[in-house]
Amino acid sequence: MKALRNRFAMPIVDRVRVLGHEELPDGQICITVPCPNYQALTELPPMLEFNDKRFGRTGWNSDRMIAYYKTGARNYAKAVTP
Repeated sequence: MKALRNRFAMPIVDRVRVLGHEELPDGQICITVPCPNYQALTELPPMLEFNDKRFGRTGWNSDRMIAYYKTGARNYAKAVTP
């Protein structure tokens, strides 16, 4: 997979630092962002736009302190405002 152009994703209102990315076997891309606790998770946007792709939040790993976003996630549709 080619390298992504930048290291920041643009949510609807602010910026979120991207820690890493990987392409999954089904062709979707997963990115990880810092998320130290549950409160931080509730403050993360449900959808990010990163390198002209949309990612929906799909999970959180409290031990690694990261949240996951993935292309093709169904929840990003409800984050888009008209």
